[in-house]
Amino acid sequence: MYKIAAEQIGERAFAEWKGTAEKSGTNSIDELIKYLWEPLKKEGFDYEVGKTESGVQMKCTRCGFYDLAKHFGITEEAFYMVCESDPYITAGFNSNIGLKRTKTLMQGDECCDHFYYLRDGSTEAN
Repeated sequence: MYKIAAEQIGERAFAEWKGTAEKSGTNSIDELIKYLWEPLKKEGFDYEVGKTESGVQMKCTRCGFYDLAKHFGITEEAFYMVCESDPYITAGFNSNIGLKRTKTLMQGDECCDHFYYLRDGSTEAN
């Protein structure tokens, strides 16, 4: 049941972030981080950004969504409602940007480890 809801939320996120990219006029990894992650700092998120030759590694150690879900005991549900939309957001913003993630706070890990990269190996996402 959660997977069906996650897919529907993801499809809405895809459309929203496709529109964000169109309005911004650019859809690079740096712009994705600017529009997606930077506003979260004001909401109490704590993360580091590390650029590598192959992409951008994010390490999020504090997430407001996780804090709220943990408080209410709904981390499993929140994983599907929040975290599972990340690939849709990325694809909507730019289909050439890939996302790898092996850890999430919602699933009990010490951090979320989003890694953004260009699928075609280019150095520019636009």
